[in-house]
Amino acid sequence: MRGLSLALIVVTAACGSSVSNPHDAGDADVHGDDEPTDQISGQQVTAAIVDGARVADAARTISLAAVPVDADQPTYTWSFGDGTTATGLSTSHTYASHGCYNVTLTVSAPGATSANAATNVYAPADLDVDLDPLPFEHALVPRREPYLEFAELPVSGTIASPGWQTLEVQVIADDVVVANYTAPLCSTTAAAFVIGAAVPVAPRSHDIVVRATVGDRVEVIASTSDIVGGDVIVIQGQSNAVAANYQGVTLDTDPFVRTFGSAAVDEGSSVADNSWRVANGNVANGAGSIGQWGMKMAHELVLRHEVPLAIFNGAHGGQPIGFFQRDDANHANTTTNYGRLLRRLGAAGVAPYVRAVLYFQGESDSANAVGHRDGFLALHDDWRDDFAKLEHVFITQVRPGCGTPSLELRDYQRLLSRARTNAHTMSTSAMDAHDGCHYNYTGGYEILGEHYALLLTRHLYGQSYPDFDAIDVESATYDSGTNTIRVQTRSDASAFTVEAGMAVNFAVLGTTSTVSGVTMSGTVMVLQLTAGTGTPTEIQYNAHQGAGATLLNARGVGLLAFRLTL
Repeated sequence: MRGLSLALIVVTAACGSSVSNPHDAGDADVHGDDEPTDQISGQQVTAAIVDGARVADAARTISLAAVPVDADQPTYTWSFGDGTTATGLSTSHTYASHGCYNVTLTVSAPGATSANAATNVYAPADLDVDLDPLPFEHALVPRREPYLEFAELPVSGTIASPGWQTLEVQVIADDVVVANYTAPLCSTTAAAFVIGAAVPVAPRSHDIVVRATVGDRVEVIASTSDIVGGDVIVIQGQSNAVAANYQGVTLDTDPFVRTFGSAAVDEGSSVADNSWRVANGNVANGAGSIGQWGMKMAHELVLRHEVPLAIFNGAHGGQPIGFFQRDDANHANTTTNYGRLLRRLGAAGVAPYVRAVLYFQGESDSANAVGHRDGFLALHDDWRDDFAKLEHVFITQVRPGCGTPSLELRDYQRLLSRARTNAHTMSTSAMDAHDGCHYNYTGGYEILGEHYALLLTRHLYGQSYPDFDAIDVESATYDSGTNTIRVQTRSDASAFTVEAGMAVNFAVLGTTSTVSGVTMSGTVMVLQLTAGTGTPTEIQYNAHQGAGATLLNARGVGLLAFRLTL
């Protein structure tokens, strides 16, 4: 359609509303004046057009008739909107070109003032629409603000066919039209259009149908199916973010948890996959994979808040934090892990609307604590740059084990929530099903998914209850009189449980004393020390490999590993 001048039709509407052309008064068979305009010599006339088709045939011919008036010597004059006229109670007319025409009937009689009626007549050309792509089947349409109950779905394109009456976008659920958005047509030139449709944010599948209408004639232009509106979350990191079926299949699937493309680790497979899918928690680095704890978390959130979710997992096992960094010269460079994930988000049309990033990585950084800290802060700021509406970032603290991440590194992970106001750290110390590197589903990834569902319930969905946060610490002091170390905790815990045996996971520097017992006094953790030489200078909680004891809140969220100077 090069060389055509374009008219622009823009229609926006709230969810469920319908918009029509305020200038198109003839669309619904306007019969004209039902009251006499004057009375002279006892005569009066009205003008009305007989109900009937207002759409010309394939030869662009239309037949019209007036309602007879009870008057002497009436005259019926037709103006066809193309510069031609005719007279008669009934008439037919052939238009020279396709288009929409305003036909006027004038009725007159001796001694009476004339009366007018008007209607629109359509002589449609063969339908020619260049429609911008609709969302793929199974797509999630992101809501643009977290408080909205619908997700905007602009439908746009160009129609080059004059003579059509309206464009419609129907949103259908369970074979019922739940919203219908219309845009008037009848431009004499090619018309660009944007129809501001919307998909309800609810655990319900929707079909989208775009069609053109003229009179009783309807032609479907395009359609797509199984569309939902909802929120977007990213998972990133190493193999515990991949969270495949290492030991035990996830029990939770959900038709309202979606993903786009492939989490494949090679560029070719990642770039080639541009399909939306119902997510799979048991597949690693493949089409539809989001990881076991990602699936559990998303399923719980959908149940709690009735908001569908798209989870994008970009994790790659066995990699240090430098592997995940952005190419600042080309953010979507698909030779990089960052670029492949960003390309998927962009191709799905959701990158600006990512609400949260959940990051689980650090094992492969080993003792490079400063490099891990600085790498995470760079990633955080890059995400803020590329995800315009990013609200929160969550760090999962790693455990001792494979890769031997240092306590210094893990303490930096704890403190990252102080370095960025929208960052939060989640513990893993309560996940006993740990093989030294990965986790079973039961007792491992299932627990992490449940804990993250609680944390996101607070930070994304505004429901605040106690015992959602990991147990953090603020400060520690040594009491020589009682030979105890008092650690001030920092969390939303309503109650604490000290599991038997957790004392072995503490280390005390500056002394030969060790921790022999742990109790809670309000929000203060009291560590009883054995007799020894030297004055304590630092207290460390290293957590544990495999199953082990820790400090829990009332919902079973555990204590973060830490080191504190006394």
